Amino acid sequence: MPAARRESLFANANFRLLFGGSTISMLGDQFTLVALPWLVLKLTGNPAALGHGAGGDGAAARAAAAAPRSVAPYPWGTTVCFTLKPRSA
Repeated sequence: MPAARRESLFANANFRLLFGGSTISMLGDQFTLVALPWLVLKLTGNPAALGHGAGGDGAAARAAAAAPRSVAPYPWGTTVCFTLKPRSA
């Protein structure tokens, strides 16, 4: 029996949009991991505020990093869910 030919997922425009958006989102997350500690260091001038040695627990920096991921999705998901009209197939 001949093997079935499979098309690339990138042939699908919706998959390309999903893949591109996810890639940009992951890059933004990685920049955040660098930018937030740098901001804390610039604003406080105290390496202990980062939580790396000198007894600092770094709770403020970790909370600032976690806040967008834990708070932001909820209002936007609800807004999109109730404002967009369902598409017919």
